[in-house]
Amino acid sequence: MLPIVAIPVTLIYLYKFNNTEEIKKSNPMQYKYSISGAVENSGIIYSQTPLTYREVFFKAKMFANSDISSFNLNELASTKEPIFIPFKNYSLKWKDFTSEKQFEHLNIAKRIVKTLLNYKKSNQGTPTWDDILKISGIGPVNLKKLQSFLILE
Repeated sequence: MLPIVAIPVTLIYLYKFNNTEEIKKSNPMQYKYSISGAVENSGIIYSQTPLTYREVFFKAKMFANSDISSFNLNELASTKEPIFIPFKNYSLKWKDFTSEKQFEHLNIAKRIVKTLLNYKKSNQGTPTWDDILKISGIGPVNLKKLQSFLILE
Protein backbone atom coordinates (compact mmCIF):
# COMPACT_ATOMS: atom_id res chain seq x y z
CA MET A 1 0.00 0.00 0.00
CA LEU A 2 2.88 2.37 0.69
CA PRO A 3 4.10 2.48 -2.92
CA ILE A 4 0.65 3.54 -4.17
CA VAL A 5 0.66 6.55 -1.80
CA ALA A 6 4.29 7.42 -2.51
CA ILE A 7 3.79 7.85 -6.27
CA PRO A 8 1.17 10.67 -6.07
CA VAL A 9 3.14 12.43 -3.32
CA THR A 10 6.28 12.28 -5.43
CA LEU A 11 4.43 13.62 -8.48
CA ILE A 12 2.97 16.52 -6.48
CA TYR A 13 6.40 17.37 -5.08
CA LEU A 14 8.02 17.33 -8.53
CA TYR A 15 5.21 19.44 -10.01
CA LYS A 16 5.53 22.12 -7.32
CA PHE A 17 9.34 22.09 -7.45
CA ASN A 18 9.38 22.57 -11.24
CA ASN A 19 6.84 25.40 -11.09
CA THR A 20 8.78 27.34 -8.47
CA GLU A 21 11.90 27.11 -10.63
CA GLU A 22 9.97 28.63 -13.56
CA ILE A 23 8.71 31.47 -11.37
CA LYS A 24 12.23 32.23 -10.15
CA LYS A 25 13.53 32.31 -13.73
CA SER A 26 10.75 34.60 -14.98
CA ASN A 27 11.28 37.25 -12.26
CA PRO A 28 14.79 38.64 -12.72
CA MET A 29 16.01 41.23 -10.24
CA GLN A 30 14.61 44.70 -10.71
CA TYR A 31 16.33 47.92 -9.72
CA LYS A 32 14.06 50.53 -8.19
CA TYR A 33 14.83 54.27 -8.20
CA SER A 34 12.70 56.80 -6.31
CA ILE A 35 12.92 60.26 -7.89
CA SER A 36 11.20 63.56 -7.15
CA GLY A 37 11.65 67.28 -7.54
CA ALA A 38 12.14 69.10 -10.82
CA VAL A 39 11.06 66.20 -13.04
CA GLU A 40 7.95 65.47 -15.06
CA ASN A 41 7.67 61.80 -14.06
CA SER A 42 8.29 61.78 -10.33
CA GLY A 43 7.84 58.51 -8.49
CA ILE A 44 9.40 55.08 -8.92
CA ILE A 45 11.43 54.04 -11.97
CA TYR A 46 12.05 50.32 -12.49
CA SER A 47 14.87 48.81 -14.51
CA GLN A 48 16.25 45.35 -15.21
CA THR A 49 19.81 46.73 -15.18
CA PRO A 50 21.55 49.28 -12.94
CA LEU A 51 21.21 52.83 -14.29
CA THR A 52 23.46 55.87 -14.15
CA TYR A 53 22.09 59.18 -12.93
CA ARG A 54 22.01 60.34 -16.57
CA GLU A 55 19.75 57.42 -17.55
CA VAL A 56 17.46 57.90 -14.55
CA PHE A 57 17.12 61.62 -15.30
CA PHE A 58 16.35 60.86 -18.96
CA LYS A 59 13.58 58.44 -17.95
CA ALA A 60 12.17 60.92 -15.41
CA LYS A 61 12.09 63.75 -18.02
CA MET A 62 13.69 66.66 -16.20
CA PHE A 63 12.32 70.18 -16.43
CA ALA A 64 14.43 72.83 -18.16
CA ASN A 65 15.14 74.54 -14.83
CA SER A 66 16.34 71.38 -13.05
CA ASP A 67 19.60 71.70 -11.15
CA ILE A 68 21.66 68.52 -11.57
CA SER A 69 25.03 70.12 -10.88
CA SER A 70 25.49 68.11 -7.67
CA PHE A 71 25.25 64.74 -9.48
CA ASN A 72 27.98 62.84 -11.32
CA LEU A 73 25.94 61.80 -14.36
CA ASN A 74 28.15 58.81 -15.20
CA GLU A 75 27.93 57.34 -11.68
CA LEU A 76 25.45 54.56 -10.89
CA ALA A 77 22.32 55.99 -9.27
CA SER A 78 21.44 55.05 -5.71
CA THR A 79 18.64 52.55 -5.19
CA LYS A 80 18.75 52.94 -1.42
CA GLU A 81 18.06 56.67 -1.06
CA PRO A 82 15.45 58.77 -2.85
CA ILE A 83 16.84 61.05 -5.56
CA PHE A 84 15.69 64.67 -5.24
CA ILE A 85 16.39 67.13 -8.06
CA PRO A 86 16.06 70.76 -6.98
CA PHE A 87 15.01 73.63 -9.22
CA LYS A 88 17.66 76.10 -10.36
CA ASN A 89 17.44 79.51 -8.79
CA TYR A 90 14.28 78.76 -6.82
CA SER A 91 14.46 80.02 -3.29
CA LEU A 92 11.99 80.85 -0.58
CA LYS A 93 12.81 82.91 2.47
CA TRP A 94 11.50 81.68 5.80
CA LYS A 95 9.83 85.03 6.48
CA ASP A 96 7.97 84.82 3.13
CA PHE A 97 6.70 81.28 3.75
CA THR A 98 2.96 81.73 4.29
CA SER A 99 1.06 78.94 2.53
CA GLU A 100 1.21 75.35 1.33
CA LYS A 101 0.92 76.47 -2.31
CA GLN A 102 4.50 77.71 -2.26
CA PHE A 103 5.63 74.07 -1.96
CA GLU A 104 3.29 72.42 -4.50
CA HIS A 105 5.81 72.05 -7.33
CA LEU A 106 8.56 70.74 -5.03
CA ASN A 107 7.14 67.26 -4.32
CA ILE A 108 7.33 67.67 -0.58
CA ALA A 109 4.59 65.87 1.31
CA LYS A 110 1.68 68.06 2.38
CA ARG A 111 2.03 66.66 5.89
CA ILE A 112 5.59 68.06 6.09
CA VAL A 113 4.52 71.45 4.72
CA LYS A 114 1.63 71.67 7.21
CA THR A 115 3.98 70.72 10.04
CA LEU A 116 6.43 73.46 9.00
CA LEU A 117 3.65 76.02 8.69
CA ASN A 118 2.30 75.14 12.15
CA TYR A 119 5.82 75.36 13.56
CA LYS A 120 6.26 78.82 12.02
CA LYS A 121 2.94 80.04 13.43
CA SER A 122 3.70 78.78 16.94
CA ASN A 123 7.35 79.89 17.11
CA GLN A 124 8.51 83.45 16.60
CA GLY A 125 11.80 84.23 14.91
CA THR A 126 13.87 82.27 12.47
CA PRO A 127 14.76 78.66 13.29
CA THR A 128 18.07 76.94 12.61
CA TRP A 129 18.39 73.76 10.55
CA ASP A 130 18.86 71.85 13.81
CA ASP A 131 15.53 73.24 15.06
CA ILE A 132 13.80 72.09 11.87
CA LEU A 133 15.39 68.65 12.09
CA LYS A 134 13.99 68.29 15.63
CA ILE A 135 10.41 68.75 14.36
CA SER A 136 8.55 65.45 14.48
CA GLY A 137 8.23 63.95 10.99
CA ILE A 138 11.12 65.81 9.40
CA GLY A 139 14.11 63.59 8.82
CA PRO A 140 17.41 63.93 6.99
CA VAL A 141 15.88 63.34 3.53
CA ASN A 142 13.26 66.08 3.96
CA LEU A 143 15.84 68.38 5.51
CA LYS A 144 18.08 67.98 2.46
CA LYS A 145 15.16 68.92 0.18
CA LEU A 146 14.34 71.96 2.30
CA GLN A 147 17.97 73.12 2.39
CA SER A 148 18.05 73.17 -1.41
CA PHE A 149 15.64 76.13 -1.62
CA LEU A 150 14.54 77.40 1.82
CA ILE A 151 16.56 80.33 3.11
CA LEU A 152 16.64 80.83 6.86
CA GLU A 153 17.29 84.51 7.64
